Amino acid sequence: MGTYSSFTISLHEIPQLRWFFTARSYGQQYDLDSKWKKWWVALRSLGFILADSGNDVWMGNVRGNTYSRNHTVLSPTSAEFWDFSFDEMAAVDLPALVKYVTETTKKRIFYIGHWTRGCPALLYPPYPGNERNEDLSKKIKQFIAFAPVARVSHFRGLILRAAQIQGILYKTAQKLGIHELFPSWWLTKLLATQVCPHTSLCTNIMFAITGADRANFNSSRAEVYECHNPAGTSVKNALHWAQLIVGQELKMFDYKSVDANKKHYGQETPPVYNITGLRVPTLLVMGGEDWLADPQDEIWLFSKIGHAVSKAIIIDYYNHVDFIWGLDAPNKIYYPVIDCMKSYSSLY
Repeated sequence: MGTYSSFTISLHEIPQLRWFFTARSYGQQYDLDSKWKKWWVALRSLGFILADSGNDVWMGNVRGNTYSRNHTVLSPTSAEFWDFSFDEMAAVDLPALVKYVTETTKKRIFYIGHWTRGCPALLYPPYPGNERNEDLSKKIKQFIAFAPVARVSHFRGLILRAAQIQGILYKTAQKLGIHELFPSWWLTKLLATQVCPHTSLCTNIMFAITGADRANFNSSRAEVYECHNPAGTSVKNALHWAQLIVGQELKMFDYKSVDANKKHYGQETPPVYNITGLRVPTLLVMGGEDWLADPQDEIWLFSKIGHAVSKAIIIDYYNHVDFIWGLDAPNKIYYPVIDCMKSYSSLY
């Protein structure tokens, strides 16, 4: 599926549409890259549970990951190809995916997103010359937000440490000519299949990023999860998240130059995402031990978008990957969410 920015974004379907959700390549990563497979590699995954309930499931990707590395002009070997962050994913990729599904099915959709998959797009800040997301909300019947993020003031773990030295890491990447981060390549697959099954190192690294919940993690599937993750994103995208962690405000990419910001946004500083502007009926699902979507930040988010929230589900012991790979996720989240969708559909 093509976008107006000339990237080709892949979209996978399990037929008979009623629900739609994006898939990022999270896994042992943070939500920088987005891949559809994370929704079905678990033995009792959300994708198959929705399909088994008689629903058509559409699973999307974002630019730069394993399944969306095509462009009509640019090559992944060029620096220009990787000149994007989640701003473009929010402004272009998600609206394009939603538009394609709604035009194909002639229906509004339910949208399920994990971490950043949804919030930035639905809160995208309008600025002169950029009004292309105005009708996105009209196409979505309900937004089901798993561990949504709109503020990162209480980040914990390894990512916080990396964000604190963002300047050094970015300059190093520039000097070395590195533009892609965390690609899916032979070395990661070798580690996943030959090293990770024989040591707890891989899962320890993951838990150091997401928060630990070993009792709810199927360690026998770790090789499968780690073989599919990470899936690749841009250095610029990682830098953008580092800016948010340090600056503690959800805003567009800061070019650290008044002239560059004016060129891109028509103003000296990056536009701030309109957190109180959410107009889509929303179901929040949050975890009490999530290091990437900390409960304090979730409570703050709820205070800003409470007008749009129809229901909130909080699971005290959930970390960030429990939402997709937790052993009890079907009973704790998936089936209750499906029941909420059915109830909402009967009312609207």
